[in-house]
Amino acid sequence: PVMVVMGNPPYSVSSSNKSKWIKSLIADYKRDVVTTTNLQPLSDDYLKFIRFAQYMIDKNGVGIVGFICNRSLLDGIVHHKARESLMNSFNKIEIVDLNGDITRNQALGDKEDQNIFDIKQGICILLLIKSESTQDCSLLYKSIRGTRQTKFDVLNRDCANINQYQVNPRGVNNFFLETDLSDTDYQYFI
Repeated sequence: PVMVVMGNPPYSVSSSNKSKWIKSLIADYKRDVVTTTNLQPLSDDYLKFIRFAQYMIDKNGVGIVGFICNRSLLDGIVHHKARESLMNSFNKIEIVDLNGDITRNQALGDKEDQNIFDIKQGICILLLIKSESTQDCSLLYKSIRGTRQTKFDVLNRDCANINQYQVNPRGVNNFFLETDLSDTDYQYFI
């Protein structure tokens, strides 16, 4: 049985992986999303890898998934069903948000918040844990900002000491991080 799935899946919104099987799996993330919403981001390869890992761990009944992935999963409006599905499958979700999203102009004071890779999309470390427990999903969030070297230093030495907080996803969006956007601000997207 597959009990651990880990990796750094590709980020490709124009995925060439269009098999019927993966399309049927990823359909869970698209279910009940209003058709006026652009669903293309839900066909990104990294989401297909997450959905495949979720399928394998669900099939086994217990296990762990560890991915470095696009941080749009955390607060993308169109990703709300993916987040809901993950919360229904896993007992614990831990996120280390490495930020660094150039497309959103994330900044730290007067210094740029750098990405640890040479890409525009911000990234995060996503840990999904499924145990035999019947407890509801708990979600822990940590964030690291700063230069690339600062982030590497924290990940290499001090990751356990990063301030973390419990996130309580709520409403229809189920954001995986605390946000100042109310669900009513974006209700029409869903």
